Parts: sequence; structure tokens; C-alpha cells
Amino acid sequence: MKVLVVGSGSSEHALIEAFRKSDLCDEIYCAPGNAGISSVATCVDISPKDTQALCEFAVREGIGFTFTCSHVPIQNDIADRFESMGLKVLAPSAETVRTLLHAEKTSALCEEAGIPFDLSQEGDIRRILCLADGRDMLLLPQTVSYDTLFDNNEGPSSGSMGAVCAPSVNTYPENRLKSLITDPLMKTLRKNGIPLSGMMGIKISGSPSEPVFRGFDMHVSGAVLSVILRRLESDLLSLMLSASDGLLSSARVLFNSMSAVSVMIICSRRITEPQKLVLPAEGGVSIYHSHTVETEDGLMASGRKVVVVCSDARKLGTARSNVYNAISTMSFPGMYFRSDIARGMENASKR
Repeated sequence: MKVLVVGSGSSEHALIEAFRKSDLCDEIYCAPGNAGISSVATCVDISPKDTQALCEFAVREGIGFTFTCSHVPIQNDIADRFESMGLKVLAPSAETVRTLLHAEKTSALCEEAGIPFDLSQEGDIRRILCLADGRDMLLLPQTVSYDTLFDNNEGPSSGSMGAVCAPSVNTYPENRLKSLITDPLMKTLRKNGIPLSGMMGIKISGSPSEPVFRGFDMHVSGAVLSVILRRLESDLLSLMLSASDGLLSSARVLFNSMSAVSVMIICSRRITEPQKLVLPAEGGVSIYHSHTVETEDGLMASGRKVVVVCSDARKLGTARSNVYNAISTMSFPGMYFRSDIARGMENASKR
């Protein structure tokens, strides 16, 4: 099967690396991709905004499955356009996303579903990545995401600057989340003719026994996705195909018992031209590119978010050391990263 992934960041890079392990996958294309993705997939120079050109490419190349979690093609309604041409795609429709990100509409849906909710953005919130197929929602392993720019959870929100996925992180029992929140919510969405399929996050707070729904998070962070996929034992492409066919209820997904840590490397200043990028040898870590280009002078950082460095190990402290040891050998002008990812969790595990 030929697979097309639409996007150009670290999420897409991590997904493609996972898709390559599948026996179902013959070729992978990425539009538009980046320098790192070009080493594992065929990059296609089509803008994610141009869903008509993407559709024409998929028809011409005989693409069997298309996936995106990038907001740009989703906002440009890649789901409806591909489905109208009979192409298999997994992504929410633009109208569904607009509805789910509208506070008043989401509040009304939550009230109808009878689920506990609080759509404010205050206090501690856990983001849980999910797959949805229009009828069911599959919860992926819970992560701790470090969403502020500076150490000690200070500074402005900056997306995920790093993440941890480990067995000890599963704060909320899956059966409680499903019975109290996701099952009634998906049922209500279906009842109201709001098809929800694709990959997205749900925001949760409250106690483990009484979780509270805090809304949807349609952004899929590369730092978060990378640590989840490091633990995935099942065939990701098969799982995605089950979601696109509405068969998640019968899908079985396995994850290992490792602890995974990721750190996002960014540029602390505005990049007016590509900056020379030195990456570590990849022993013990995976490097997922976000904004990189290959030039005559070698690999370059080309945007604010540059790469995600990720590792897993039996012990959380080992995974963390692998990541920061690798980062210590990296360099480019303006390089910045948080130094405290997983530090508190590692210290707690030693007590």
C-alpha cells in the first residue's frame, strides 16, 4: 500500500518512522516534508493548504491511505475533499473541528451527554492523545507534557517543550475515562451528526476516580506523539486503517513497559536565514525533524521549532540521560531547550 502523510513537522516524522515498520506499507510519501523526513519517505512539493493538488496527487499515484494531524490541511477540508473522490483518509472535517473548538457548542454537547466538564484553561490539565473513528475513541497511553517555555513551568505557553510517557504516568483509569467521558461524548456527537475521526487530544483534570472533561486539543505535538510511539508494539498503519474503516472497537493495541522522554529543541531568536545544524550520532536516541532543510552547506535549522530528541529505557532516569547526553553534542546559533524535562519525575522515582 502507498501511504501519504500531509505535514512537515516532528509529528509527521515520528508517524512515518512508525508506518515504515508495517508490512502493509510499500511506499510512503510526505507533503511537503522536511530534511529529516526526506531520508525515510519521498517528499512531495505540495503545500498542505492545497488540498485539491494533494487529492490529484493521491489519485495519480494510487495512494491507498492518507493521514494528517496538521491543522492546515484539516482547516482546508482535506477530509471531505478526499472522501468525495473515494480516497481513504483519516482526518476530522473542518466543520467538526470548528464545532469542537467552539466553547458554547462544546458546552451544549457536554450537557447533553451528561459528562462532567469545565472548559476553562486554569489549573492542572492532562492531555491524552486519542484515535477516533466516528463511533469509538481509543485512548493512547497518558503523557506528561511540559507546555511552558521555561524551566519550572514558567513563562508563556509554547506548545510542548518535552514529554514523558511511562507506565507510572497513567493517572486516570481508562475505564473511568471511557464510561464517564469518551463513550457518552462520542454517542452524543453521533446523535448530533458530528462525525469525529482522526487523531486528537482530550484535556482532562480532576481526581483519578472523578475525571473532568476540559475540552478538545486538536494540535498533535511531536514531543508528545514521539514518546507514545516509542512505546507502541502494535502495527500503527493497521490501527489507522481500522480507524478510517470505523473498526476501532475491534482493534487491539499493545504498548511496552518502557519509559520514554522527549525534549523539543527550538531557536530562541528569529531565523532570517537557515542556520548550520549539528546533530548527535543517533545511538540511543531518535531525532524527529520539525523545521530543517538540506543545502549545499549541509543540514540547516530553518524555523523556530527545530527537532525533537527522544529516547526510551527501562528506567526513566536512563531515558532522560540518553536525551540530554545527546543534546549536549548538538549546536546551532540560538539553540534553546528546557533542562528540566522529567527531572522531578526522575527524582521522585529514586525515593
